[in-house]
Amino acid sequence: MTSKAEYAELSDGSRKRVPDSQATDCETGLPLWVVDCFLDDDSEEGRAEVVGVTVVSREKPQVKKFHRVDFIDLVATAYMRDGRPAFSFRASGIHSAVQPKAA
Repeated sequence: MTSKAEYAELSDGSRKRVPDSQATDCETGLPLWVVDCFLDDDSEEGRAEVVGVTVVSREKPQVKKFHRVDFIDLVATAYMRDGRPAFSFRASGIHSAVQPKAA
């Protein structure tokens, strides 16, 4: 789990990462986090794929490695990148997140 990087659009249309800054949701203003997940592939090849899911959350979501995660309102968006299909994943929260330990 990492914070999602924030990018600034430059005058030439390119983007540059803003150092020491976390991206926020444009509707709620809440921080964005990226949860890396294994997608179990049921094909004959038996391979898994890792995808990052962007999650909107005030606090850093806590998840256990290699445990099931249930996303709330998961949306997959398809787009083209360098002439090839690509996907981005976004969720409004996590159901099965591990509760953070009290300090």
